[in-house]
Amino acid sequence: MLLIDENDAGFVAAFEAGRVGPADFPHRAHVRLTWTVLRLEPDPAAARRRIGGGILAFATRHGAAAKFHVTITDAWIRLVEAALAAAPPADRQAFDDWIAGAPHLLDARRLGRHYSPARLAGDAARTGWVPPDLAPLAAPPAPAPRASDATSASDDAGASAAVPPASDAERTSATAPASIVAGAPPR
Repeated sequence: MLLIDENDAGFVAAFEAGRVGPADFPHRAHVRLTWTVLRLEPDPAAARRRIGGGILAFATRHGAAAKFHVTITDAWIRLVEAALAAAPPADRQAFDDWIAGAPHLLDARRLGRHYSPARLAGDAARTGWVPPDLAPLAAPPAPAPRASDATSASDDAGASAAVPPASDAERTSATAPASIVAGAPPR
């Protein structure tokens, strides 16, 4: 059983209860929310829904639901998933300790390496998943093989599978402030 740092779990609980305001939700807090929920939620699809739904609920509470951006949110989830796979945190390890080893996630402009501004500004990117047009995002690893799959897993070890799209039910906006959109530049 994975144990989560109490401060990080408390942050997620406060966020989901609506006790975190825009001033307390800059880019770093978006990454912290994503990192913690990915660790709390055993099902990656459920984690993505929880993160995206939580950020959309946050935006809605603060009168900015139309600014929620599906592609930006999901791209950041994918970047955090890849970083977690590359450097899994220890039980009870705090976000602040882990992120010191993944400082690239604190660069709120990082998506500019993967997406052109025009691609993120499009309606398709706002309302659904759009793959990057400049450079691929790191794909999260495939689930660990079962013992019965040991021989076939070694054959696929070097394969780089496409990451499945996020839910298209979410809403978006490329011009949202940092307090609303995961991955926006901090203010």
